[in-house]
Amino acid sequence: MKQKFIFVFILLTMLLMVNAIPYQLHKRAIDFGPCPDPPIPLLTVSLSSDTIEPGKTVTITISGKLAEEVPAVPESTLVQVAFTYADGTIIPNSFFSKDLCTRIKCPISAGTTFSIVENVPVPAELPLFKIMVGINDTEEFKFLGCASTGNLS
Repeated sequence: MKQKFIFVFILLTMLLMVNAIPYQLHKRAIDFGPCPDPPIPLLTVSLSSDTIEPGKTVTITISGKLAEEVPAVPESTLVQVAFTYADGTIIPNSFFSKDLCTRIKCPISAGTTFSIVENVPVPAELPLFKIMVGINDTEEFKFLGCASTGNLS
């Protein structure tokens, strides 16, 4: 009887110790896919980290080929990053916008590969959210390229 008690005590102690050992969760990579309607050329987007920390900055690399030429007109083509709620509405104070031609030399011919790196501030509060990245033609009010994540938390 005494041996059974010692065995059970040791077994329970080991289970408690194993449960107390910290373990790392497998973090999922943040994948970007096409934006919703209408079909817009897909951008390739990668983040500096698979963990987005509220109130910090994330480095975003944006690259791709645009189907249309980007003119050398200041503020005519913008790089835009938005953190949105799951329903697509923009989270307050989370919209980032910068002139593409201040980041790379314009004009950019249609079909030419480009790549830029931006440091984007992350909102202080992040509920269930998405990230949308776009290259926007402000003169014709249309996206030249876009990428979006699914819901993140």
